[in-house]
Amino acid sequence: MGLFGKSKKRFIPDFTIPEHENWLNYLNYGGTSQEWERLKRTNKWIFPESETERFEKYQKEVSAISQAYFKRMNEIQKSWSAISSGGDYTGELAHKLEKICLLNVAEYEKISIIDKKYDQKTPTNIPALKRLAMLYEKQGRFEEAIEICKKACSFGMDECSRMTRMIKKAGRTPTLEEEKLLLQYSLRG
Repeated sequence: MGLFGKSKKRFIPDFTIPEHENWLNYLNYGGTSQEWERLKRTNKWIFPESETERFEKYQKEVSAISQAYFKRMNEIQKSWSAISSGGDYTGELAHKLEKICLLNVAEYEKISIIDKKYDQKTPTNIPALKRLAMLYEKQGRFEEAIEICKKACSFGMDECSRMTRMIKKAGRTPTLEEEKLLLQYSLRG
């Protein structure tokens, strides 16, 4: 039958719809799946992705990274609980927590890039940034806590009240960049 169906009409693929829909249309013309595959190869037909195919590609790309991200998030919560109950914010566990948080933030950034690529919304609640800012505050590392707050804000997380507190604890006034960021968030609320 080739490009013809039962009525001997020539099948013309619609390149604005995904392959699966074209294949179904071809079968309705009386074609077979084998003929479809041959025609597709011979004519080098390329169809747009379906939403399902796009989502499957997204899941495949983001899966390993998000599994690691969520596993590390649990580690962060457990470590923070242990540190805050023991009150030792500078010991070995605190150093381990800092490293885990930084790795988790890097994973979040990778997820964010993949989410943008596939037009997915990335959550703006990032526990690793919150815990890292809290750790730096407890260690008296106010400038580093401020930088973490700014990074959190760049991802859409509102850490302005913590940033304002850290600026006061650092004994200084906000920079022009920090003032703009604080104003931007105050206008949202």
